[in-house]
Amino acid sequence: MSTRADRDLEELRAQYARWSTEELLRVVNAPQDYREAAVQAARETLAQRDPRDVAALATTVVAELNQELDATHNIAEEPLGPAAKALCFVFCGIPGIVFAALQESKGRSRRSREAWTWIAYGWLMRVGYIVLAVALSRL
Repeated sequence: MSTRADRDLEELRAQYARWSTEELLRVVNAPQDYREAAVQAARETLAQRDPRDVAALATTVVAELNQELDATHNIAEEPLGPAAKALCFVFCGIPGIVFAALQESKGRSRRSREAWTWIAYGWLMRVGYIVLAVALSRL
């Protein structure tokens, strides 16, 4: 009797047999994006392919993956502009929260962090005004 893991591996092998060498190389060279069984099945499938074809495509695929990783990193580290900071400060309620969440969902983690910071500044300013107004009204 076969286990679930064995059946999954067999399904992956059957699926990967139809994949191009380039697609399989992407799986093997980005193992953090895939389950261990998927990487293993991709390696096994590549081992059955012509080694010259695999070697010829390997450097190209690795270069493309590195470019994609650099682009993703650049997007993630893009700073929040002054206008967006001001908008987060002024509209620190639902609009600011939606904006910050949207930035995170697009992979712009730095912009999201900075948006949350300016939202917090906006709320702190509002609390400061309330405290000041209450203090002044007691005078």
